Amino acid sequence: MNWIYRLVIIVVFFGCASDWQLEDTATDLLSDPTHPHWTHDLDDGTQKNNNSIDCSSRWIVDEHAARAQRVSFNGVGDRCLDGPQDGARTLGDSIRTRFGQHINQRILGRGVQIFNCRKVQGSRSLSIHAEGRALDIFIPTRGGKADNSKGDVIANWLIKNASQIGIQQIIWDRTIWNSRENQASCYKKRHPHHDHIHLELNWAGAQKQTPFFYGGHDNQSRIPAPAPQARPDEPAPNPDPVDDRPPVSGAQPSQPAASDSNGPDSNPDANEPDPSRQPQMDAADWLGSPCLADSDCGFTVSGLTPSCVKPIGSQLGMCTLSCDGLCPDRNGFPMTFCTEATDLGLPGIGLCLAQADTENGQCNDWIGFAIESHQRFIGQSQANARTTGVCVPYDRDGSNAGDGHSEPALDDNNGMCAEPALPMTRHGESCDGVIENTWRCGCSRRFETTISQFCREGIWQTYDLNPRDCSRCSGDYSSGCEPR
Repeated sequence: MNWIYRLVIIVVFFGCASDWQLEDTATDLLSDPTHPHWTHDLDDGTQKNNNSIDCSSRWIVDEHAARAQRVSFNGVGDRCLDGPQDGARTLGDSIRTRFGQHINQRILGRGVQIFNCRKVQGSRSLSIHAEGRALDIFIPTRGGKADNSKGDVIANWLIKNASQIGIQQIIWDRTIWNSRENQASCYKKRHPHHDHIHLELNWAGAQKQTPFFYGGHDNQSRIPAPAPQARPDEPAPNPDPVDDRPPVSGAQPSQPAASDSNGPDSNPDANEPDPSRQPQMDAADWLGSPCLADSDCGFTVSGLTPSCVKPIGSQLGMCTLSCDGLCPDRNGFPMTFCTEATDLGLPGIGLCLAQADTENGQCNDWIGFAIESHQRFIGQSQANARTTGVCVPYDRDGSNAGDGHSEPALDDNNGMCAEPALPMTRHGESCDGVIENTWRCGCSRRFETTISQFCREGIWQTYDLNPRDCSRCSGDYSSGCEPR
């Protein structure tokens, strides 16, 4: 009888193994969990290939170009990071600039979405989006089907430059390519990816340590990407469709595995790109910083050089770029905000300004600047309407109500989150004096929604978005800290 039990075990094992897969993912939000693709485009961890799907009409990969790529594949870790990685942001901006006419920029994020702190449905495995190194590039459809005249142009460019950029996987119009097999095949999962291209960066690309980000030329050299230093190469965890709850023993649901001890989220500074391989910029400058002339804005954002824009009647200006709804942030600098320029006496466009933040002393560190409350410029981005405090020159021919004495931002969130008394917070803020593994809810500056956090190693670490019940996520861990 023993041989019968062994046979059953073997059959069950291989039956389960057939369901293991790479990230089936994709359409995710930058900051809006009500995005219409949210409900239908996630892998639930149990979907099998549908062999009845017709693969005769799909994106055809240039096999010669694909075989020339050499890209290491990095699996996902066991916790959400703090937002989009720098490489993902820069690549997204570059794609908007290069292929703007092919992208559906009506979608939130101007057609490119990156971060979403979530698991693959029905699984313990996180989505690559949870680490901020997956991008969804939205393509307008034609008659409800993929518009290959637009999407193929972008997908082909991505394949040809996968090594230069550090792209480990691409899904578009019923075709999937990944760097493990280094070949394309028909994608037979539930969602055909006919309205967006899903791509994933390895850690070298996500941290801007590949030739594309430090001087390599796209569509030319086929130099393999450097091996990632901040995170070991590891296979993606096997989905487990039974239980998607993290362990709660000792109230440490996101305790990293030993192999992740040197991962990028174990050190708040580890997500910074290697400065020795990056274009140099003045460390004091980023979007919204003070200036007197364009020459003071000595840095670039995705190849674009900001201008020094001065509000009407002011001798001081701000280094800025135009925007629709959202602006890029950079670690170590104040968070930015896409501000309605008419509030400053300028034409009706959006400008990226610095929020009143700890990095600028609530605007007090910048001489001649004060906090003013301004509205978000939404444009065609579909971003949420919001008003927040930004840093602007206060001496504008007496037209400004500010007196130059900025007050620190209030602890409450001014209605940004459903519970107005929740403190404004973000990943990495100090929790000195708080008992280790204390849990709380806060209002995220970056995601503009409620988040759950825990205090570990002296900092508040973000756990997840939109917790179920903040009244039960206070002090000790409970299921109230889990997402709705």
